[in-house]
Amino acid sequence: GAIEAVRIAAGDEGAADGAGDGEVTCVSDAVGVAARWQAAQRKATEVWLNTARFDPWADRGITHLPTELALRHDYNAATRTWSTIEMLIKMEREPFAEGAMRQCYRLKKLSQQPGSKACYSMDWEHASNYVAKQYKQEGVGREAYADDVVLQMESKLWAERFNDLDPPKKVDFLQGSYFEMPNRAACGEPSLFAVERLVEGEYIKHNNNSGFVDEHMRTTPQLFSHFTYHASGGELIIVDIQGVGDLYTDPQIHSRDKKNYGEGNLGVRGFAHFFSTYVHRPLASRLGLPRFPLAPLVAAALATHSAHFATPSSTLDARTALGTVRSCEARAVETRERAQAVADLVVTLDDLAPFYGDAPESAWGCSDEGAGEGEGAVALDAQRLAHQADVHFELARLHGCGQAACNENQLPDPAAALFHLCSAAAGAPGVPCVEACAALKCLLGGQEWANCPELSVDTSADPGTASALVQRLTREMASRGDRDAALELAGLATSADDEVHYLQLAANVDGWGYEQDVEAAAFGNAQYHVLERLARALLARGGEGDAARAAEAAAEGAERAMELLKPKVAMKLEALAEEASALVEDD
Repeated sequence: GAIEAVRIAAGDEGAADGAGDGEVTCVSDAVGVAARWQAAQRKATEVWLNTARFDPWADRGITHLPTELALRHDYNAATRTWSTIEMLIKMEREPFAEGAMRQCYRLKKLSQQPGSKACYSMDWEHASNYVAKQYKQEGVGREAYADDVVLQMESKLWAERFNDLDPPKKVDFLQGSYFEMPNRAACGEPSLFAVERLVEGEYIKHNNNSGFVDEHMRTTPQLFSHFTYHASGGELIIVDIQGVGDLYTDPQIHSRDKKNYGEGNLGVRGFAHFFSTYVHRPLASRLGLPRFPLAPLVAAALATHSAHFATPSSTLDARTALGTVRSCEARAVETRERAQAVADLVVTLDDLAPFYGDAPESAWGCSDEGAGEGEGAVALDAQRLAHQADVHFELARLHGCGQAACNENQLPDPAAALFHLCSAAAGAPGVPCVEACAALKCLLGGQEWANCPELSVDTSADPGTASALVQRLTREMASRGDRDAALELAGLATSADDEVHYLQLAANVDGWGYEQDVEAAAFGNAQYHVLERLARALLARGGEGDAARAAEAAAEGAERAMELLKPKVAMKLEALAEEASALVEDD
């Protein structure tokens, strides 16, 4: 009917009277032809609206509600700019649904005439249906609504980048904006609403911001989340994927710096929650997404569980399905029994060998791709590797206290904790996780790691190797800016060059501040203490330019001492600076 309407409105007499020649009346004026086809398009749209469309809200009487003026605020994620336009709407006063934080209202919005910012069709019967969401808590301001829009539109931009990989199924996010009602604001009523188009169909939550995954474990939503982590260099990940089909809404972004994106932004811990239940599939490798290594038993349990749901129902007979379910149950029982039976996990240095040997097979390389799935994977760059070490450390903490999303019994899993702790400490070349190195030092020294008291390392068989590993971990920590590690190595230095090197690392560490200095001064490790030690070590070494560097260090130490109200110490350091300066003049 719509096609026929186009032909008739455009002047196709053959379509009107059933003529067989199909000739269309010639129109010499090109402008007239364009106008006629525009009229045909409008006619076809009208036919479709009148015959094919069903309005699920037709019986709600929304068209009879008062018309209100609204200001629609839109965000362009590509240019990071806002725009505002006036709209005419009709909206119910009572919510039709609500969640923990927001209430939902039915809303109809008029479409503007093509090419016009002020003219409306005024056809409320065929106005578009939208859902307006308002925070239930009083006092939520414009910033919160704007943040929600930014989050959704940035997710939409990431969806476009994901689709550039040409995945089997494309994804998208609903256009988000927030409306402001000037008349309601003038009356002292709540006037801000987050608004998006109504989408009909089965609404499914595929994952959330704390590791939950829908039992059917669809590949595309999980793949999109993994893509955002990989493509951003480990700076963010988009989760809480939900919607109708692959048209999503209301996502959550976790960012490394935990800035922006609302209270749901869990930072690196959010990354760890996602990967704790993530199953790497062949399609991820084909799209260039590398495998994120998980503890072997955890990875096996997740893969077994997902295999049942990944098999199409048309090819899964009852016997196979039953066997798969039973294997899942057996794995779950095995995991529970292992966690309950092993109150304490004692490992030896041999268990740590893959992470500290001469050719360490860190978690990035030794099992990055398996079972022939690595052909499409790309190598991770240094930044992503460094960030991934932090994610491993968070996973170690989650497994150590039984809070990993994959751990249904909520009991500590010391084996998984050790795997991720070692992976974090191994890190990428030169970029280990300092906290993980410190935790392993505690374990190798016979101390307890607070995040997993059930875990310990037996070094009695080879104390020499354990001591060497402790030294290696300390050096890694010092190179990554750990002040205490640098001072420890300076105290153990057997050469003047090593002492100067580590004292310089300690003196130049970022984060020296008044409170840190006051606390460190009680142990003789305030910055002015370190600068004094550096100045004296340089003078003792007596190398070329050492006197000048010693003078600078002592002068800087004097300034820091005065800031901490230590005048006597400052005078001593000023005298040391003069002594070093005199040596420079003599040279």
